Amino acid sequence: RTSDEYYYRTLPYIQSRVASCELSVQEIADALGLNRSYLYRIFEEKTGKSIQGYIRELRLKRAKLLLTHSTQTVGEVARSCGFDNSSYFTTAYKRYYGHSPLQDRTHAKAKNEGKT
Repeated sequence: RTSDEYYYRTLPYIQSRVASCELSVQEIADALGLNRSYLYRIFEEKTGKSIQGYIRELRLKRAKLLLTHSTQTVGEVARSCGFDNSSYFTTAYKRYYGHSPLQDRTHAKAKNEGKT
């Protein structure tokens, strides 16, 4: 198989497990029958990102949707997006979006209240 085939087999696996706190690069490599180093390399070649960075980005984008369209608490959103540590989630969210998850929640709530 080519690196393209492995890469395109990786994406649906990640999507199906992204909410799990247990998801790891080793798990993905094992599930696809790949060497972990090879998986790192092909993923970075195809995306320009590390596989962990890609997973974190998917989780953060999902978290933003939940924060703005659900009533889950920030902690619940963090857990449902694969973060088992709320303070790490908040730090990663701030680093990625430039503001806290609570600010998105508050902004979305204010916006929705203005539509009544």
